[in-house]
Amino acid sequence: MDATVAVLIRAGQASFETRSGQPVAQTEFRCDAPVPDAVVSLTLDKQAGRGNARVAEPGAPGNQFTTRIEIDDPQRGADRYRLLLRWRLAGR
Repeated sequence: MDATVAVLIRAGQASFETRSGQPVAQTEFRCDAPVPDAVVSLTLDKQAGRGNARVAEPGAPGNQFTTRIEIDDPQRGADRYRLLLRWRLAGR
């Protein structure tokens, strides 16, 4: 991938922004329970793919509760990435 990609998640939908490198070629997104429009605690588990993945910005009132995940892969070529994002209401 040799790129940085942002995955934006809001209301059970995802969009992808290529920050650098080649554009994302194929995407698949599955949501079992949408992240609510509330302050939540997030856990991100990178299950497959090279490089690093992190929650760059959690959903909050100031960003319309859009969670931003960034994937950073400095190696050339394509790879498959699988991320698992879990949430729970803050304070629970």
